[in-house]
Amino acid sequence: MFSTGSRALFVMLIASSCRAADAPAIHQSTPNFSNAIAGPGFDVAWSAIPSELSIDGSIELTIRFVGVANPDRVRRPELASRPRFKADFREILNGPDMPTDATSVSFIYRIRPRDQSVREIPELPIAYYTPGNDRVATRFLDAIPVTVTDVATPPPARPLDAPERFFALPDPYLATSHPPSWLAWTALIAVLLLSPLAWIAQWRFRNPDGVRLAKLRRNRAVRAALDGLDRAARSPDPVASTVKVFHNYLASRFSVAAPSPTPGDIGRAMAEVQLPTEQIAEAVQLVNDCDAHRFAGESDCESFPIPRVRQLILAWEERS
Repeated sequence: MFSTGSRALFVMLIASSCRAADAPAIHQSTPNFSNAIAGPGFDVAWSAIPSELSIDGSIELTIRFVGVANPDRVRRPELASRPRFKADFREILNGPDMPTDATSVSFIYRIRPRDQSVREIPELPIAYYTPGNDRVATRFLDAIPVTVTDVATPPPARPLDAPERFFALPDPYLATSHPPSWLAWTALIAVLLLSPLAWIAQWRFRNPDGVRLAKLRRNRAVRAALDGLDRAARSPDPVASTVKVFHNYLASRFSVAAPSPTPGDIGRAMAEVQLPTEQIAEAVQLVNDCDAHRFAGESDCESFPIPRVRQLILAWEERS
């Protein structure tokens, strides 16, 4: 039998073999090291549920170590620090550690794909210590295919449990229900067609001057002149801008090719295109008055030039 010293040594060896331990310190810095010490029947595998999910769903991922000598010392693989996982998954949550027996342990995660481009859970390397040859080995867990859809998958249709009579309309409803008659459809169409016409007639009645101005503005030259007068009022030199607008109006409306917007040039150019004498006199007088107003240092453009030019243009168009 054993001596007292031998028995003590044997007990210490048994206790040390049953006590969970870490792998040798020299291997702790190995990349992807899990601190697992391989024992008889060692294996590491993983699974994912479900393999098909919507963009707002999540996957439960389980990594299981079996046949390890130190199950309570195995380190959880940090998926959040792996580049592929960080790129493909917007959320990686650690679940509980699940020791199942004296030689196995499971780690649970909940992960959410970033978008529909995610096609798989990427390959995962797991490094562990093999005491038989005192070295570190690496097991590569194969990539797991997944399918990410745009919207949540609707639940499968279920047959109706209620009796058919609950879905039948009562006879009194059927007896009193009638589709719209042709007279009702005709009245609806008439209302839709007459409403815009009534609104136009009302606007024309309330805005007689607006109708006249709308007709005048159909002419491109008149429209450009009236819009130019509005802009001239906001320019740094309103009077000069007003004369320029009037000069452009004569050129585009009557083909008056005046070399400059001076009274003499405008008068001679209007005579060359044989415009009425009265119209030439009005135009020359208007430009003369504008120049006098401008060079007199009067800056109130609304007091004379712009309203008078507008009135002259509208009067010419009404006579034409």
